[in-house]
Amino acid sequence: MLEGVATNETDELIAGEGVALLIPPAAPVIRICCGILDLVLYASLAILMLYFFIKYGPSLDEALVKAALILLMAFSILILPATVEYLSKGKSLGKLIGGMRVVRIDSGPIVWRQCFTRALMGLIEIWTIQAISVVSVLVEKRSRRVGDLAAGTYVIRERMPLRIPTPPQMPPQLEAWAKTVDLGGISPGLAIAMRQFITRRDLFSSAGGRSLAEQIMRQVYVAVLPRPPQAPPEQIIAALLAERTNRESTRLQAEERMRTHLLGTK
Repeated sequence: MLEGVATNETDELIAGEGVALLIPPAAPVIRICCGILDLVLYASLAILMLYFFIKYGPSLDEALVKAALILLMAFSILILPATVEYLSKGKSLGKLIGGMRVVRIDSGPIVWRQCFTRALMGLIEIWTIQAISVVSVLVEKRSRRVGDLAAGTYVIRERMPLRIPTPPQMPPQLEAWAKTVDLGGISPGLAIAMRQFITRRDLFSSAGGRSLAEQIMRQVYVAVLPRPPQAPPEQIIAALLAERTNRESTRLQAEERMRTHLLGTK
């Protein structure tokens, strides 16, 4: 695995041909405030259901009443929150107001198992010892509470402008070679690594940048034909990314022309 490049543990989504969109986690303070709102909402619902059960419920013996109360509380603070997050694809009232959503660690949509795990852990860290959740959100680098760590999820911000990196410029001396290259061997993971190297190379130390470039180039030499000519690694990587972007743009334009021709629209 390349050090310092995208893996499944990064906060990124992939759009189109290897374009990484940075999806940062929700801020801890916002998470805590919206979590308190959810806590108050579900607690109020539980109290309301309990009130109506006691006042209007059937006359049952003590054992049945206790069992019914347990089921009622389990529904309101466990089943209901998990179901709401599952059906809303990672949202609750608090998250909706805060512009947040729960996603998998790889930024994909959550499944029922993850929703239930988060709610189950919430019985301890939210409904009993809230300090556990608060400390975890404040300390963990992606503001994940214990339930997120157990479920393999985190909370992202949805209301933010997406930052799409500017495509790299084609080095003139490599343009002729790049046009002949078979790019089919460049996997999405390698494309992400190349793009991150180009966009973040100023952040690396000279030794770290050289080491990372060598790791990427070892994969590039295996992935592309004809082999790259003698040139600095950053120029070869930029040429491949620029050609990749150009081909994707050409493909999309051709599809649009075909669609316009078939539908007869301008």
